Amino acid sequence: MGDLVIAQIDRALGCLSKHDVHGTRVIIERDISVNRMDIDLEEICMQLLALHQPVAGDLRLITAAMKDYNRTGTNR
Repeated sequence: MGDLVIAQIDRALGCLSKHDVHGTRVIIERDISVNRMDIDLEEICMQLLALHQPVAGDLRLITAAMKDYNRTGTNR
């Protein structure tokens, strides 16, 4: 998912430099799917935390996944 966000940023910069309005609209439409993935990932992590009560390494893995994506992810 991080690669998808990075690709979106690269496309956005290209559209900005070329004044490509159509390309910008495509990026905005794809951003909706990125936001859905963000919500899905967050829900999965919350379910794992609530239902399985992970400890130690598993807990660190889940929280790291949430933190790393939030650092790369988009604003909702």
